[in-house]
Amino acid sequence: MTPPVQYHYGKFPPKNIDWLRLIPLIGPANAALARYDGTLAAIPNPSILLTPLTTQEAVPAAAEKGGY
Repeated sequence: MTPPVQYHYGKFPPKNIDWLRLIPLIGPANAALARYDGTLAAIPNPSILLTPLTTQEAVPAAAEKGGY
């Protein structure tokens, strides 16, 4: 397994944020999350769709602690 990416250490939070570029993306991102939330609410076992996201978050965290 490869080690976690170290790209953000010492660089987060960013000093300058290009709000003019990011603000137009907020609405579509919110709509996508709402559709995903609606999908989760409509299926009997939503953990089927949530498990891959949880696993993706857990692997880097465990790697940082030496557990993976």
